[in-house]
Amino acid sequence: MQRRTQVDALQSQVWRMEDHASLELCFEKRLSETDVKGSLEIPQAANFLPPRDEVMHVRIQNGSVMQFRARSRRTGGRRYMTDQWRGFVGAACPRRGDILRYYHLVNTNVYLVELERPPPHLRLFGKDIYLEFIT
Repeated sequence: MQRRTQVDALQSQVWRMEDHASLELCFEKRLSETDVKGSLEIPQAANFLPPRDEVMHVRIQNGSVMQFRARSRRTGGRRYMTDQWRGFVGAACPRRGDILRYYHLVNTNVYLVELERPPPHLRLFGKDIYLEFIT
């Protein structure tokens, strides 16, 4: 019963994030092939992340809550996202080139992930040509 109460409290806290008024941008990143197929490399300039190995409760765009950890590599000290990151990739189907925004809800250990897919485009003679589909 206590576990259910904790989950309900987290869900109600997460749903209040809709107004975005109390969100701080931790980082924004264009995803690489490694991010999509392996682990998410966290930019060194990222802000508002907890100490290493602390669990972060993360709400993704479909409303579900996942848990991520920001671990450090043994060599170089670069941070990367683990735990349910692979589950997020399976649920959200991000692709290389998508833009990921990672937000922090002020004064909590709750985060929000947004994924933006750039419009389809071609690269022709060094120029990006964006495609519009009319339906």
